[in-house]
Amino acid sequence: MNNNLAYPMTRSLYGRRVRNSISGEFGFSGRLARLAGNGGDERGAISLSGIDLWMTTLALSNNLSVCQSFVRRPFPYRPQHNGLGSHRLFREIVRTLFDLMIRCESFWLKVKWSKPTAVRSNKDVREPVFSPEGPEVALKDLYLEFEQGCRRNLPLLKSVFSPRVYEQLTEALSEKQDEFGVSTELWAKILFDTAVAYRDAKELRGGLVDFLLYAYQGRIHSYLKETRTMSAAQAEMYVENECAVFEETKTHLVRRWKGE
Repeated sequence: MNNNLAYPMTRSLYGRRVRNSISGEFGFSGRLARLAGNGGDERGAISLSGIDLWMTTLALSNNLSVCQSFVRRPFPYRPQHNGLGSHRLFREIVRTLFDLMIRCESFWLKVKWSKPTAVRSNKDVREPVFSPEGPEVALKDLYLEFEQGCRRNLPLLKSVFSPRVYEQLTEALSEKQDEFGVSTELWAKILFDTAVAYRDAKELRGGLVDFLLYAYQGRIHSYLKETRTMSAAQAEMYVENECAVFEETKTHLVRRWKGE
């Protein structure tokens, strides 16, 4: 969820390479605490699983100094059920992400490209090098969830997506499983177009977030298929390249957000 949603979106929107904006472990200054305290009545997704993303975005959108840190070596990787984690968690992260896009539009609309974020650690703590076991995921199940979920929502999607994005999505739906793929560029544009619709049509927000869960499973299908033979270092480079595509595609979001 971090590799294919939170990291590329946060990086392309707010211009900083914060590798894990939903880590759950933060240290923060008094200034950030005051900003958080003055942020109003935070309810819904932001007060639940979206709190991590909210804290990160609050710091970035207020130009606070930010750094990353290795606080310990990771616990052994334990694949989550179906490799997808919690559907509830996904919905809360997406809602928080889109709500913050609306709130912080004056900031991120001006951001072009991203810059690195410093990494600080104690001298005895080093970035771990390990190759975790891949999650046990049935690619066929991911493909079927994507196909069935998208087909059920085609009338909605035709009204939401730009013509080219809708065309690319229907092309993906027509592919057989062994040829199927949701490219990084298409995934970015799906997220961007859905964010615009989420802003413009409050009554559709629940349905839009539900659709994204199906689209996400299609993207995870492609991600797992493309990275399953990679080492940890190679997979990390794949994610970095994915983020670069999001940054290059951001002009699509800006045009649609401004109604151009």
